[in-house]
Amino acid sequence: MEQINYGQIKCKQCKKPISSKMGEVEYSDFINEFFCNPDHAHQYYLDYMQSRPVELNKDDLNLLNVELQNGFLFGKTSE
Repeated sequence: MEQINYGQIKCKQCKKPISSKMGEVEYSDFINEFFCNPDHAHQYYLDYMQSRPVELNKDDLNLLNVELQNGFLFGKTSE
C-alpha cells in the first residue's frame, strides 16, 4: 500500500503555518487555499480581484467607460 505524505499548510496571505490554536481559520473553495484569519482571506480576495476604491469624478469614470446620471452609475453603450 502506498504511503501518503502531508506537507505543512500555510496561510496563502502571510505564509504562517496553520494551526489548531488559531481563532478563525478560513478556507477558499474557489482557490483551494487556507488563511489564518478572515482578514487575511478578505485582503487576498481584494488583491486577487484587483478591487480598489473609485473616485466618482468625470476623469476617473471616463477611464472606466462609465458615467453618472442622476447619481447612478451607467455603462456606456455603443448604439
